[in-house]
Amino acid sequence: MLNKRGQDPNLFCEFHKDTGHLTDDCFSLKKEIERALRDGRLTKLVKGGKRDNRQIHRREEGPDNKKLRKLETHMVQGGPRRPRKNHNKRTQDDSCRERQVVFPIVRGGPRERRPIVISGAIGHYQTDYIFIDPGSTADIIYEQCFNQFDQEDKAHLEPVDYPLTGFFNEAIFPLGQISFPVLLSDGRNSRTEEVTFMVLPAHSRHDILLGRESQGDFSMICSGPHSAVGFPTETGVAIIYTSKEVLATDEIWPAKASNPAPRAEAEKWVLNSEYPEQTVTLGPAMSDLTRAALKKLLFENMDVFAWTPADMVVFHGT
Repeated sequence: MLNKRGQDPNLFCEFHKDTGHLTDDCFSLKKEIERALRDGRLTKLVKGGKRDNRQIHRREEGPDNKKLRKLETHMVQGGPRRPRKNHNKRTQDDSCRERQVVFPIVRGGPRERRPIVISGAIGHYQTDYIFIDPGSTADIIYEQCFNQFDQEDKAHLEPVDYPLTGFFNEAIFPLGQISFPVLLSDGRNSRTEEVTFMVLPAHSRHDILLGRESQGDFSMICSGPHSAVGFPTETGVAIIYTSKEVLATDEIWPAKASNPAPRAEAEKWVLNSEYPEQTVTLGPAMSDLTRAALKKLLFENMDVFAWTPADMVVFHGT
């Protein structure tokens, strides 16, 4: 028998605390569960932990006690997570990381539109063009900067076996990776952290790019409207501002990219640095993505190559 509202009293919904339909058939409850799953409110009930419901699959001395040398580089118009060295070693007292970073009040409110490009020391090299990029997972040294390093520092470059990818999944195979202590200071407060950089075979208007890895090591807070960064140190909070007009406002927006010119000649690539006279020839018609993938494949299987006659295996047939 139906009630006065025309509902079957035997059909009860625990979600609405009312009659008319069963809990298992409640459309509103199903939508609420789906919303809670998307918001991560039911992760503790999901076996295996959190589920990802995203649909997108796309000075005189530097910190190393060497004589500080000024880099002459000026602005050039132009994979897997890497292992962290000394990850557990801290150059600062961890308690200083708890200092709150507060940017000064600006009359009328901060409204800068320039990128955050600051000065600092990397090893015993001084540069005014350190680009702070919260969108990058990698810390990068550009080739025109790396070329100015002393030979003894260049010798510490280590090979990497994977390319870096950009906005459109274009791949660039790094020259290698190298670690330096990075010193940042506002003149009163300073801090040094060890940073492992990817050396990129590309030119940039910047010398160095600090991504999220090193920003996390510095406990760095970035403020685009202030065009500044702040981070705690043992002596207080350092605030470093962009020191000069690095880019005009109309240069901030990227220009339309042009298609790269095709390679005219084959590339002679050194696979094993121990045998620089032995090169691999890569044809000019190969795309950059294929080229990077091939280099990765060759590097990962470098042990199968015979670099000297002694490495050759002789098979005796029967």
